Amino acid sequence: MIFENLANMGDMLKKVKHMQDELKKVQEELKDERYEASAEGVKCVVSGDMEVEDLTISPSLIKGGDDVRISALVKEAVSSAMHEAKGVAKDKLRRVTGGLSIPGLF
Repeated sequence: MIFENLANMGDMLKKVKHMQDELKKVQEELKDERYEASAEGVKCVVSGDMEVEDLTISPSLIKGGDDVRISALVKEAVSSAMHEAKGVAKDKLRRVTGGLSIPGLF
């Protein structure tokens, strides 16, 4: 009985190690992915690891000088790009974990 439990524990540790390796692999892949969103002259590009890579505001929007509108459009573009990146990351990580919710992943 004791040896059977040790064998089961060994198998479980192997599975956990495999899952850790797969999670690291997915996280590295996500760093190379880019997600883009636009909102009326504002474009935001976000990496799969949730870093804003680029933020572009069209010159015509800046010339208009409506700070409130520009701020709202920037927020909209950044939020949309982040939302897309998080969704893809969650899906990829969920496949690795088999749907198991692991705090701190996303």
